[in-house]
Amino acid sequence: MRAFINHFSFEFRTGIRNKSLLLLNYLFPLAFYAMMGLLMAELNPT
Repeated sequence: MRAFINHFSFEFRTGIRNKSLLLLNYLFPLAFYAMMGLLMAELNPT
C-alpha cells in the first residue's frame, strides 16, 4: 500500500504541473462524471 501511495503522490505532483495533462486526466473526467450523475438523476423514474 505504501508503494501505491508513493506512486500516486508522484504522479499527481508531476501531473499538476502540466496543464494539458491536468485537464485531460483530472478535470475532464470529473466534469464528465458530474454531468452523467446529474443526467442519470433526472432520468431516474422514482
